[in-house]
Amino acid sequence: MTRRTFIRLAVIAAVGLVAGFGGRLAWAAIPDGNTIHGCYKKDTGVLRVIDAGAGDACNPKSETALDWSQTGQQGIPGIQGIRGSSGPTGPAGTDGASDYQIATATGTTAYDSFWSANVASVNAPCPDGTTATGVGFDLPSTKISPFAIGGDLGELVVVGDAGLTATVYTVCVDQQFKGE
Repeated sequence: MTRRTFIRLAVIAAVGLVAGFGGRLAWAAIPDGNTIHGCYKKDTGVLRVIDAGAGDACNPKSETALDWSQTGQQGIPGIQGIRGSSGPTGPAGTDGASDYQIATATGTTAYDSFWSANVASVNAPCPDGTTATGVGFDLPSTKISPFAIGGDLGELVVVGDAGLTATVYTVCVDQQFKGE
């Protein structure tokens, strides 16, 4: 190896070490959270990192201030993508209740001395051999409220003004769906 080649390699190695060390210093010198402040020289395109917290600043006549890691404004939503193809058909489900009945009953509120209020107790029981899977009701006014609902008999107890009629509905299915 000639002396000239050795000097070139030594210079390249030294420049690499200095650049690497300078990069470590620049990374360690970011005191403002994760925001990096820099200056872009308008005529040459040279970019330098500054420590704005220590008073460093860009020359407004010849440099443009730049900051990285800032949160910008929300962008506009993108356009809707094309609809994907349908997936494969899933496996067949278990048999559901196909033979169901809805039992219905009505009751009118009247004064009940036990409750000391206008009450109606309405039952819509399921026929023999069937069982209740759900209970619903219909109230004609906001002047009547449900007090209790449910049970195997499709029970509904309402309280409110006298003379109002409440309807209860019970969904009934074969007892096989109950596990009996």
